[in-house]
Amino acid sequence: RNLVIHEMAHKIDFLDGEADGTPPLETSAERRQWAAVCSRAFAAVRDGSDDFLRDYAGTNEAEFFAVASEVFFEQPKQMVRRQPALYQILVEFYRLDLAAR
Repeated sequence: RNLVIHEMAHKIDFLDGEADGTPPLETSAERRQWAAVCSRAFAAVRDGSDDFLRDYAGTNEAEFFAVASEVFFEQPKQMVRRQPALYQILVEFYRLDLAAR
């Protein structure tokens, strides 16, 4: 857990005026892709079929984004193996490929 990254993600999420787990994205295509990838990963956390992200990520979409951001920055190599689609969408959003380092 990393409280600084977690809270930073909440601030980013709220830049568009809503804490809904979807940060400001530039295009409707990006928003559609974000929704598709994140809704699948969120559902897997909620139903217990994926235990990579901690349970708190299943609280709501805002917490999912915050927890996913923590893991993206703290455990990128594990994330790219366990949640490749989620990792890739976060690479595109944050414009960093930490697993490649």
